[in-house]
Amino acid sequence: MSAATQGRAGPGKAAHATALRKTAMRKIVAATDLSGRAAWAAERAAMLAAAGKASLDLVHVVGRGPLEALRRMVAAGAQDTVDRLLAQSELALSRAAAELARRHGIEVRTHLPTGTAFREIVECARACDADLLVAGAHGGHFVRELTLGTTAARLLEQAPCPVLVVRREPLAEYRRVLVPVDFSAASAAALQWAAVLAPDAQVHVLHAYEVPFEDKMRFAGVSDSAYQHYRTVAGEEARREMEAFIGRAALALAPAQCIVEYGYAPEVIGRVAARIDADLIVLGAQGRSDLSYLLVGSVTQHTMRDAACDVAAFRNRGDGAKN
Repeated sequence: MSAATQGRAGPGKAAHATALRKTAMRKIVAATDLSGRAAWAAERAAMLAAAGKASLDLVHVVGRGPLEALRRMVAAGAQDTVDRLLAQSELALSRAAAELARRHGIEVRTHLPTGTAFREIVECARACDADLLVAGAHGGHFVRELTLGTTAARLLEQAPCPVLVVRREPLAEYRRVLVPVDFSAASAAALQWAAVLAPDAQVHVLHAYEVPFEDKMRFAGVSDSAYQHYRTVAGEEARREMEAFIGRAALALAPAQCIVEYGYAPEVIGRVAARIDADLIVLGAQGRSDLSYLLVGSVTQHTMRDAACDVAAFRNRGDGAKN
């Protein structure tokens, strides 16, 4: 069951400008392990920085564990070997930054901390006062783990800003963006971030709904006709909520395609993303209640793990973070 409508959302250009100022990207941090596909994240970050006139900081973490293992294996002259390794990493990082700066006409700063990748990347984002943290879904080691969803979830939990996970080679600006919503404040913020990350894209706003206590109804022997009635009622309510949500969103979207579809949210998101050939999914990871938070958190992890396109997500903390 689905429905789609088109139209402009929000109270107008003044509110649109105010909302975008609140979510503007001034500082972007991109993590790289200097492998081939990890360069996709740095490239996308540079494209966003150039488009938004933001600064870019490129961070590569040298793992403390591997360094200690290297010292143990090559005890004689170990420090010289370690120094050469660090010098090579610094040179590779500097070259990558210089190439990005040259092609995109931006300034790129570099950071080469030693430690645990996850912790150092989060700390770098915090120290740089980042508005966006960009990491790749494919890489030589740490970034490759993002495909499992767990490291991405940890970044989302700890990072002081939204996290963009890059899964595709960035050949062009984002053109088709999917924003799954649960009508919460976090969903409204996700719409704002979609406009910041992809100001010229076609935005598809999606709400997936189910019948409350659906499994229990069937277990209790509710008839098929009664169940179909409940599904119809739930769909009508979801469409009314979508219309109200879009109407009060503090953002004047380009003509947006609104989709209300029945089903389990992660499956619906994947199906719709494939149908519209989305190149970016934007998620807000906190809902309207504790139960909603658990559901949205699960949806976010599923989407980060399974999506075929880039995924941007953030926590709506209310604790002074930029999410």
